[in-house]
Amino acid sequence: MFVDTTYVEVNEQGRKPRRPVRPVLGRVYLGIAVLLVLQVIFQVFLAGAGVFAGGNWFMFHAINASLILLVALVFLIIGLFARLPRSMNWYGTLLVLLVIVQSLLIYPPRKWGMPLLSALHPVNALFIFLLPLYLAIRVRQILRVPAANGH
Repeated sequence: MFVDTTYVEVNEQGRKPRRPVRPVLGRVYLGIAVLLVLQVIFQVFLAGAGVFAGGNWFMFHAINASLILLVALVFLIIGLFARLPRSMNWYGTLLVLLVIVQSLLIYPPRKWGMPLLSALHPVNALFIFLLPLYLAIRVRQILRVPAANGH
């Protein structure tokens, strides 16, 4: 019978210590988080332009929404490779889901005879704005504490 005698280092909570965050990917993650925040601000501008300057602007609003989804997916993938804390990667997953739900809050509720449900579209946008803002602040804190990263 084989007995595994591998030594596993544990921290104070009895867990394996986390591998250090990869600083270059952490900085890329920070940059993408800032890009997402700026994209959402631009998205609000495009929505306002669609309301006040003509409906043609909504086409650009829709195009930018697709770009936001693409950037959010890249953001999630970079977060996984950067070895960020698990909670941050869950928030990245939540961000992708919120962006997907964002488009579903426009037409389906009206088609189903529940147009008031579409009023959640701007509310959801607030969360899409706040989540990368929070994650940018969080990753910046992590990158500033070299001792916690093992660097």
